Formats: sequence, structure tokens, C-alpha cells
Amino acid sequence: MKYNLLLAAILLLAGFPAAAQDAGSLAFVNQLDDKASATWGDAVRFFVLTMGGQSAGFRKDIQFLNSRGISTDIDLVEGDILRKGAAALMVARYLKLSDSIWYSIFGTQRYAFRACASAGIMPANGSERDIISGPELIEIMRITGEMSGGDR
Repeated sequence: MKYNLLLAAILLLAGFPAAAQDAGSLAFVNQLDDKASATWGDAVRFFVLTMGGQSAGFRKDIQFLNSRGISTDIDLVEGDILRKGAAALMVARYLKLSDSIWYSIFGTQRYAFRACASAGIMPANGSERDIISGPELIEIMRITGEMSGGDR
């Protein structure tokens, strides 16, 4: 686990300059690395950091993501457990994944998960209903950040 933390810290320093300047971001990643299940609050904050922004609290972060069409029409409750399908939907919207015809047509969490698995962002095993752990969220956001080139 601590190897993942070191890797995440290096990537934050190299790939996300705005996040690297915030010592709280590193503490956040450290805490996330120890979580058996990530929450919506974790995902929303990590998305903002991945996009090169500074987290301003859950509600403000949601407004930021909604303004970019990433979290619109998703019922977000900060403490709720994060599932692969919901995270995949946000990732697919952020990266504008269009390789999956089913995701392009339906835009659901199920097909967003399949599109993310096909793109190598998430492992293909499992389902969109699976819970995401903290280390899994770190890895998903690392890949997402690489694919986006940082801020979009």
C-alpha cells in the first residue's frame, strides 16, 4: 500500500502542479490509500485535484464538476460508498470516451464501466456495482490524469 502512496505522491508532484502545491492533497492521498472503501466525497475531491483545481469543499467541488458536465444527473452524497459504475460514468464524461457504442447510445453506469475497462482505466473483471477501495480510486485517477494530460 505504501508503495502506491509513494507512486501517487510522485505523480501528483510531476503531473498535477496545482495539487502538488497543496500539502493537504498529499495528506488526502495518504488517508485514501488506507481506506477499504472510497466515498463520493473522496471521488469528487480527487476529480477536482486531477483537473488541476483546488478542493473548496464538497458542495463547491460538485458545482465545479457540474459546470463541466462530469457529475450532472448523479445523486451525490458525500459519505456514500463509491461504486465502479458511478466512478466510471464520471471518468467517461471527463475523458469524453466515445469508443463504446453502447456507452455512446445509453450513457449509463453499466456501459461507462465497460468503456473504462476497454480503455484500460479499470480492470475488466467485476461489475459496475462493485465497491471501489481507496487504492483503487488512486489508480483510476492516476490513469485518468495521464490520459487527460492534466487539466482539460
